[in-house]
Amino acid sequence: MDSLRWILLVVGVAIIVVIYLTGRSRKTSVSQYWNDQPADGVAVGSSAPDTISENNSSAHNAMDGQTRLNEAELLDLGKITATDRVEHNNTKAGFSEEIFTARPQDKDVSIDEEHFSSKPGEREMLPRANAEERLIMLSVMAPDGQQYTVQKVREVLEAEGMEFGLHDIYHRLKPAGSDNTLYSISSQVEPGTLGPKNADASRTPGLALFMQLPGDFDPVMAYDDLIDTATRIKNALGADLCDEKRQHLSVQTMRYMRDQIIEYTHKNYIQTG
Repeated sequence: MDSLRWILLVVGVAIIVVIYLTGRSRKTSVSQYWNDQPADGVAVGSSAPDTISENNSSAHNAMDGQTRLNEAELLDLGKITATDRVEHNNTKAGFSEEIFTARPQDKDVSIDEEHFSSKPGEREMLPRANAEERLIMLSVMAPDGQQYTVQKVREVLEAEGMEFGLHDIYHRLKPAGSDNTLYSISSQVEPGTLGPKNADASRTPGLALFMQLPGDFDPVMAYDDLIDTATRIKNALGADLCDEKRQHLSVQTMRYMRDQIIEYTHKNYIQTG
C-alpha cells in the first residue's frame, strides 16, 4: 500500500509540472514577438539582414536584378545629423535598432473589414526622459511580382499629403507646423529614394513605411494615421499591405500591434493636455 501511495504521489507531481511548463510555453509564444529583442537589434521573427521573407516568392521575383534595401539601410535613413536638422526642420533624429514586430496572424482577415482613422496630434503627449526607443515598420507590396514606376508612387504619396524631403523620401509631418516627423515612406529598393530623377523609368516592387518612437506626438494616434494612410496607398496602387517581413497584415495583427503601442505609451509617455 505504501508503494502505491508513493507511485500516485510521484505521478501527481509530474502532472502538475507538465501543466505548469505547458502554461509558460503558451504565454511565451504569444509575448515573445513583441518583447524579446535580441542584442543585434533585429526583432524576433524578422528576416535579417534581408527583409524579404523566403516564403514570399512574389516579392523575390519582383526584385530580381535589383539590390534590396535591408533593415540596417532602412534604419540609416532615419539617422539625421544636427546639421541635417537645421537644414531640414521637418525631420526627427535618432532611429532605433529595436523594432515592434507584428504578431503572427491567427487568421487571414481583409484590411478593408475595418477602417482605422485618427487625427495625429490631437492630444499633447511627451515622452519621458528615459523612454525606450522603438521602430514600427510596415510594407506595401505589389502583387504577383509586379512593380510600380516611381512616378506613380510619387503621385499617390503626394495625393496623400506626404512631404518629399530629407534623404529623398516622403514624410508625414506633425500638424501645426511642428518640426517632428510622424513617419516616413521609402522605396524597398536600395537606397530607398523616391526622387523625381528618372521617376518614369525607375521601378519599385513596394514601399517601406516606418515610424520612430519616442517622438513629441501621441504614438497611438500616429499609428492609427499610419495604418489609415497605408490602407489608402494600398488601395490606390492595387497593392498588398504587409508587415515588416512582407507577409500579409490582417486586421487582427493590426489590433495586436495597436494594443502593444498603447502599453508602450502608458510606460513611456506623459499626457500634458
